[in-house]
Amino acid sequence: MTWSRYAAGAAEVVTAETLCCGESRVLHRPVGIAHAVPAPASSGRGHAVCGEPVTVVGGLDWQMVWGVTRCPACRQLAGC
Repeated sequence: MTWSRYAAGAAEVVTAETLCCGESRVLHRPVGIAHAVPAPASSGRGHAVCGEPVTVVGGLDWQMVWGVTRCPACRQLAGC
């Protein structure tokens, strides 16, 4: 579930395990260029607002993406 109108997506998504409060937690992160996907969007395949086919990172809000480049077309269409 995202709080904005857009979830994050990317052509490639990686999974990493981290510790949070002493418990193991799996995180999914976009790799390469992040795209905005109209919410509600669950994990799986979808299309970004720019038209690119992407893998949706379920639960990751477009506004919370950091560490990767954002698609310029998605930035213009969905905002930052």
